[in-house]
Amino acid sequence: MSKVLPKDTTLYWIRLSTPGCFISIKECRDLAMSRWILTLLTLLFTSNIVHAEDDAQTSLESHFRQKDEQELLPKARRGDPISQYVLGMKYIIEGKSQLGRPWVMKAADQNHRFAQMTIIKGYANKPQKASELYIKYKAQKADIGLHVLNKEYVQPIIDEIKKRADAGSLDAQYALGTTYVSSASAENPDPFYAGVRYLSDAASNGHVLSQEFLQSLHYLYGHKYYTFREHFYGVEVDE
Repeated sequence: MSKVLPKDTTLYWIRLSTPGCFISIKECRDLAMSRWILTLLTLLFTSNIVHAEDDAQTSLESHFRQKDEQELLPKARRGDPISQYVLGMKYIIEGKSQLGRPWVMKAADQNHRFAQMTIIKGYANKPQKASELYIKYKAQKADIGLHVLNKEYVQPIIDEIKKRADAGSLDAQYALGTTYVSSASAENPDPFYAGVRYLSDAASNGHVLSQEFLQSLHYLYGHKYYTFREHFYGVEVDE
């Protein structure tokens, strides 16, 4: 007989997305091989997307100087995030950082991915500020990660985010959880489990993005993170 699942477990949120679904330990073991293959393929696919976007970013930067300020400025003032970003970067490349940064920030606030990455990079040596912005952008459903930074800058920013998450910030728990999940691999799945724990904590306190993310993980990865009983938070399930 199964125990009732409390709302602070990952299982609760996953099963919430699939009414009537009950997954046993045995089923998880039987699906282990296919799950790891799916995980590896997903990570490879994601990596290819990142490289493609990096190439697009490099190509875009090569044209910044050629862009017409008079053409970009009216569009930027009307709130077009692409124009704001390109105009801001044009100014910055031309040595007019005081003019450029506000435009890039405006684009970042509208979830322009390259603008957000540019801002985070700009504060990479100031982990407290970088972590604040990273949490803010992630709360806006930003599709960004800390992979854009040099390795020496990543851990101090992670440490700042973790402080906020451990202090109870739901947005920080979401930012940290999603970052951990995205950094996991088939060879090192531990960040995945750590991320799910933070996401579960936020989800159990009503954080909608965390709830949605956990549900999306269910559809993307299946039940990969139910393989080990210790990650059930002590919840017993039928064999």
